[in-house]
Amino acid sequence: MKLNYRAYWANIKKRRKINPTDITFFLRQFAILLTAGIPILKCLSLLEQSQNKIAMRLLLFSIRRELLSGKEVYASLRLHAHYFNELTCQLIRIGEHTGKLDMTLNMIAEEHEKQLAFMKRIQQALFYPCLITIAAILVTISLFLFVIPRFAELFADSHVALPALTRFLFFLSSQLQQHIYFLLFPVIPVVIFLFYKKQFFFTLCKLPIINTLAQKILLARFAKHLAITFAAGIPIIDALKLLAHSPSHPEFAQAIFHLRSKINAGFYLHQAMQTSSLFPDLMIQMVKTGEESGALDQLLFKLAGFFEADIDQMLNQFNRLLEPLIMLVLGVLIGGLIIGMYLPIFKLGMTL
Repeated sequence: MKLNYRAYWANIKKRRKINPTDITFFLRQFAILLTAGIPILKCLSLLEQSQNKIAMRLLLFSIRRELLSGKEVYASLRLHAHYFNELTCQLIRIGEHTGKLDMTLNMIAEEHEKQLAFMKRIQQALFYPCLITIAAILVTISLFLFVIPRFAELFADSHVALPALTRFLFFLSSQLQQHIYFLLFPVIPVVIFLFYKKQFFFTLCKLPIINTLAQKILLARFAKHLAITFAAGIPIIDALKLLAHSPSHPEFAQAIFHLRSKINAGFYLHQAMQTSSLFPDLMIQMVKTGEESGALDQLLFKLAGFFEADIDQMLNQFNRLLEPLIMLVLGVLIGGLIIGMYLPIFKLGMTL
């Protein structure tokens, strides 16, 4: 039975979909094998055989089949745009044509790893508030379904005038028991979120604190990707064209298109950035210094690191502020329920 259980879960893992972590591991392993001097087709064959996920194995088989038909690596990856964006494909194309594919793949894999680690830090910062919120909802529903009805039965035959808070809690509990489908109401926002996830995030990003954090994340990603394209030797016009398709935020993508049009008109990058309100003065000054010194890619890497450190600090401050706020809300919610249920007992004790 134990072996069947393990086999069952192993089968489920094999059938899971490809996630960004799988792609990152593939790029890193591909880079390591190429650095060791193994031919490209042999690398892909070895990686295909080592995969546990069926979907990942099929993806590598498809890429290897395209290579056997005469396509280059970047062209084979471009056919799977869901997993490899245009920026990644163009960087690999440059690596192929310059004979530095292993170095390029190492650089791409390192960037993917940093981006995954960064997104995990954000998820961890949001995990605790979400967990506490779900726990509070479950505790509240349990009180209304199982605890409060027992108190309602206890005071049903008493002649004590119940406080308004207690009567209100008893009324909510009875309504919830009679109309149990009210419990489906919390599911409705979840369903709406799944169908309108992008619109939800765009609306959420308009909140003051979230907007500042989201803007810094976009700026850090923009600086890092622009630095990578410069380091790879991609002209700024082509680099901005690639980056314009990367951000999921339409306003920021429009700003990048605006930069590209200004540079086409003869502006320097820092001059083009001055015409947009999305780029802070510090970033513009550092870009100007980089353009004048010829070390723009290095300064952009440092700028991305500065933004990422600032984001970490904001997340830490957000957590420190959120924890007491959550405790306050839980104290008021759970404490209000407890007080509402025990007020009649206190009142009854005073009358005896």
